[in-house]
Amino acid sequence: MNIMWILLVILAVIFVTLLLLCSVIFLPLFLGSKIKSPISRGSAEYSFSREGEYQIETHIIEDAERRERFILYNPVGPTETLPVIVWGNGTAALPKNYDALHRHLASWGFLVMNTFNSETGTGEPLKEALCYLLEENEKPGGILKKHIDTERIGCAGHSQGSTGAINLHTNYQEGGYIKTVVSIALPALRWCDPEDVYAPEKISVPFLILTGTLDFIISPYRKCLAALHRLQSGVEGWFLEARYCAHTEIQGDGGKYRGILTAWFRYHLMEDETAREIFGMQGELYKNAGWRRVYKR
Repeated sequence: MNIMWILLVILAVIFVTLLLLCSVIFLPLFLGSKIKSPISRGSAEYSFSREGEYQIETHIIEDAERRERFILYNPVGPTETLPVIVWGNGTAALPKNYDALHRHLASWGFLVMNTFNSETGTGEPLKEALCYLLEENEKPGGILKKHIDTERIGCAGHSQGSTGAINLHTNYQEGGYIKTVVSIALPALRWCDPEDVYAPEKISVPFLILTGTLDFIISPYRKCLAALHRLQSGVEGWFLEARYCAHTEIQGDGGKYRGILTAWFRYHLMEDETAREIFGMQGELYKNAGWRRVYKR
């Protein structure tokens, strides 16, 4: 009889443990999109998550063999030179995976450039995209026609592309044009191929890392913080961890990251004061329950 009771207690403990695991890990993992913390409608972050003022047109750039090479999202209307965001796709992802996000960013006045390349970790495809933009900007008959502000260029990427964004800035001469870097779902170094390994200590511009509480395998917060702490003294660095967001949160329309990503680039490439205040010492970032961890380097 005693043995029977011991077995029942053991089974009960196992059941409760599995129930806790399900509620804490597995349930959010499968239902994260439904239970994630919403952005407060009265916040500046929410305003940046809504569409901007511009309509968008896209340009597909092909190579000599008529294969798709780049895609450019261009705001329609503004006549002044515009800031640029160069994007790096994640593994096996293409521009279609980020189309709604790119349209959103362009609606806020950015030229957004992406490549039809899903092997972006070295940063070379991003460098090629940037070089194309710089060359077209100087061509009298080019589609850009001095439309780019070469002093306001940033880069961002997702997963493998987030290492490419770092490597574009740190490993290539053209990286000197980059004024800010954003890494979304930055892989821990153990997931990187040797040619994709990144060195945060080489970053010399404001750096933002975004990850989610459900991205605990590829982009765990401790590894992201380790990358942040490797920045040189004096370089602005931020780490934000969103509640109930998984590795592919950024795909589609940008999800929980859309508003803060827009605000970051408005802050650093457009000197938008409303966006700047979000990242202030007493900024709303620290009050928004949707962010589980907020660290500034």
